[in-house]
Amino acid sequence: MYTAGRTTHLKVVVLSLICAIVFALVGLTARVSQMDGARTTSRIEASGLVIRARTPKSVTSNEQNTIR
Repeated sequence: MYTAGRTTHLKVVVLSLICAIVFALVGLTARVSQMDGARTTSRIEASGLVIRARTPKSVTSNEQNTIR
């Protein structure tokens, strides 16, 4: 990029600007279309194996490692 010409830098800046505008527009339209009068509810349902937490345990070690 240091040895690139002025037109190359301009192309990179313009392409970055276009991508940022498209990204912002997609984000805005996705958000607005979700809130168009209909009340939406979101639920998360777990399926599969559920692991529950039990009593806490502590693990200790008496090994003395020498780092050289």
